[in-house]
Amino acid sequence: MFVKYIQGGQIFRHLKQTFDYIALGNAKTHLHFIVTVIHFYILFPFLQLVRNRIVLLILFIISLPINYMWLTNSFPEFITVFGKFKHVVTDVSFLFNWISYFMFGAVVAYYWTETLAFVKKFSWLIYLSTVVLFYFIFNEIQPDVVLGSARKENLIYIPVFFIFLIAIARIVMNYEKVYQPFRIIGDYSMGIYLVHPLILYFIEDFFPFLFKTPYALIVAYILTLVLSSILMKIISLFPKSTFIVPIPKPNR
Repeated sequence: MFVKYIQGGQIFRHLKQTFDYIALGNAKTHLHFIVTVIHFYILFPFLQLVRNRIVLLILFIISLPINYMWLTNSFPEFITVFGKFKHVVTDVSFLFNWISYFMFGAVVAYYWTETLAFVKKFSWLIYLSTVVLFYFIFNEIQPDVVLGSARKENLIYIPVFFIFLIAIARIVMNYEKVYQPFRIIGDYSMGIYLVHPLILYFIEDFFPFLFKTPYALIVAYILTLVLSSILMKIISLFPKSTFIVPIPKPNR
């Protein structure tokens, strides 16, 4: 918002815009996820009451059609009770657009031993499924078309790719030199997510040619990742840095 301001942008034109900046994360395109996380923080204490793994699994299954309805804008009639705040409930930042992903993470955590056993026993099936899904995604790619994160196809893609990453991680962790940079990226992942648009802004300003060709975009991607990680390292040196971005304490 400060960068917008110094560029002459009117960041506080009226009360609704200010409200949407905070309640919907509209200050920047990626900040809606932070609002979603806050929604989950509100829900999380109630999920803590669930101690039965079967009940948690059932809640995950129930969350799938709810998530699908929100991703396809098939909202139930009861949302009309929100009146002029209806746009908050139907916005992409609202938890129901992402609820099944959070619940899937909870299920994996509660069934971690079983998940690892499945990955070990059926690794061939995981690799095959991932290749098939990559094929479908490749066919979806079209010039000048951006595939957003809030789409129903991700209800299938994300769980499969997540299990695939677990399978790959089991291999990568055996090689410390390969694993080390991924561990750093993992520790800084939330911070990288938060600051990378600002890094991209300056890269595009100073190195615009990196956004002209597909191959140059790879360089821009790597440069953004490296600079974001360096910025996160600098932030981590400040006292109470976790109040700025969550950075895990080194314990390995």
